[in-house]
Amino acid sequence: MARSSRNRRVALVIGLGIFVAAMVISLIDATSFTPSISSSSKGPSTPYVAPTQSTLVRTTCTFVDTTRSTPDLQSANGVLVPSRTLRTEIRYLAGSDIRDIPLLVFAHGYGVTPDTYNRLLNAWARAGFVVAAPFFPLTTPHGIALEGGLDTEGDLTNETSDLIFVTREVLAMSRTPDGACKLPSGLINPAKLVLAGHSDGANAVAALLDTAVPSPITYSAQLLLEGQKIPNFVYRSHIAVPTLMVQSNGDTCNLPRTARSLFRSIPGADKRYLELKRAHHLPPFSGTDSGAFGTVVASTTWFLRDSLGIQSAGAPPRLSSEVARLLAPGKLPAVIPPREPALCSQH
Repeated sequence: MARSSRNRRVALVIGLGIFVAAMVISLIDATSFTPSISSSSKGPSTPYVAPTQSTLVRTTCTFVDTTRSTPDLQSANGVLVPSRTLRTEIRYLAGSDIRDIPLLVFAHGYGVTPDTYNRLLNAWARAGFVVAAPFFPLTTPHGIALEGGLDTEGDLTNETSDLIFVTREVLAMSRTPDGACKLPSGLINPAKLVLAGHSDGANAVAALLDTAVPSPITYSAQLLLEGQKIPNFVYRSHIAVPTLMVQSNGDTCNLPRTARSLFRSIPGADKRYLELKRAHHLPPFSGTDSGAFGTVVASTTWFLRDSLGIQSAGAPPRLSSEVARLLAPGKLPAVIPPREPALCSQH
């Protein structure tokens, strides 16, 4: 994840142009914030009742998409393998009274794996979500090594289709209890699907919910953690779904100004911007920055429950003014962006 800032602008060959919408955002005080998501976007209200007895289950399934190939990025026209293998970690609470709960599909960042985010993914699972996190073929440490240490960020745009494929496979698992990989029957509510991603994973999520990449699946909400627009991606019109963007002011990998540009391009009023005042790129999501991590868990859990119409969402969490503030549609206040060094820092 610590790479040259020039490398983060590597051109991805899928078209030219960047769609930039002029949309303004306004600051509100987190302690007096009132959610404004319409009931129509939430769907039917579904109370989530914490199970009396439950165990956090973590299982790994391997899904193979035979309709797409994995490119050899060291060769202009090469194919590494004629399919895409997506080993996927799945976390959920097991209990006799757990059923019909939302599915959250998570996209990891560059040069790491879902295991980097263990604490965050476990927290979401304990909060009442089935969490599915694929290992992308070419952007994990293993995938980068497979390509001889080449910067494999060019595979990013293939990850949008990976997310759709994994969503389909996990939903199929919940409908077919006798398959090779099993989930409890009726565990997932197929009408409540969520996308989340960190860093390059957030970029893939944002691209997936753009009409430039038509999705055959309807998602209900998205979490964009330290994300930005993909260079040279042809953005057309972002699909309006409830969105929470989380951005650290001290991030030198994905700068605050690039996150704000993406945030402004997302249409609709059902979007929030959680500003982490002194945090950096990875620690608020890996858990090594405990203060920011707690804020991320509380805010994302509340946002998802509210967006999906889960009755126990309640009021938004109170945020320490020293750690974070929650922004909503209107005008973002000016901030001094961090100086961009030769190498971004994860610390």
